[in-house]
Amino acid sequence: MRLGAHHNATVYIDGINGGPKVWLDPGHSRQINSSWDHYFDTQAHGGEPFLEVDRSQNKNCLDIYKAKRMLWTDSQTDHQCVNIHNNLFEFFVKAGKSYGHATQFEAPYVDDEFFYPNKSPAQNDQLKSVPAIKVSRAVDEAARRMHHNKPYGFLHIRLCDVESMNSICSEPERVAAFVSQRPEVNTWIVFWYTSPTYIETLKVKLGEVAPRASLVFEDESFFDDVDKNDNYFKSLVMSKVRAGTTTLYDTHMCRGATPFSPMVGHFEPGRHVSHEDIEDMYVMKSGVTVDSRDQGECR
Repeated sequence: MRLGAHHNATVYIDGINGGPKVWLDPGHSRQINSSWDHYFDTQAHGGEPFLEVDRSQNKNCLDIYKAKRMLWTDSQTDHQCVNIHNNLFEFFVKAGKSYGHATQFEAPYVDDEFFYPNKSPAQNDQLKSVPAIKVSRAVDEAARRMHHNKPYGFLHIRLCDVESMNSICSEPERVAAFVSQRPEVNTWIVFWYTSPTYIETLKVKLGEVAPRASLVFEDESFFDDVDKNDNYFKSLVMSKVRAGTTTLYDTHMCRGATPFSPMVGHFEPGRHVSHEDIEDMYVMKSGVTVDSRDQGECR
């Protein structure tokens, strides 16, 4: 959508009419909805990008098969249309193997400010002018059931599949230390991909540092029956909740003790909590610990 707006072009997806079950990997979710409308507002922005390619109009197009080509330049203006055959991920991540892929990419935009802007006012204004894909009403309602339109903090714990990368930043003591620094936050919403053992430990630690705060843990009670096993739907709800938070600690990806922010595209040292800080900030000590290497079954 951002690329299309940059070139004043309409965005189409070839084969989009096949529906989510054609596009989304069942390995990530036991349940996938049959309609894009359940996930997104497909009528917003004239239907972009949920528009099927019109083959009769798809002529004299520039075909891009390799990630070497620069997409933000205006050098392709002699073409009526551009067909991008790559996954756009390949244009922005250079070392594919570090993200679980075997391929090394050219990635001409590995540090691209247009795609990964910082928080400057000018770039925030730029982002506001770019049409974004809107989530569905069902996603909005599920998110609202969690926060009831009240201020909240957001915690996201992801271990299991990326435990070797995220075990330090996800230590329950470290997460609790972050929460203890923000006594003004009365409600914390917690999304998680880890074991029940870890979650029980985290609840104890958070109760020690924020005994009066309300803790809202993601569970099936917030989702309708059609969504309880749909991880794609739940991920959209999580993104919606995350976007509205007043403060966050997200271990989606970490560098040691420092979480990575997928919202701004870089590691945020400001959310790092040292071991010394943890010791200083604890108001209570408990004997509850968890070995991240022995967490039991993930869910």
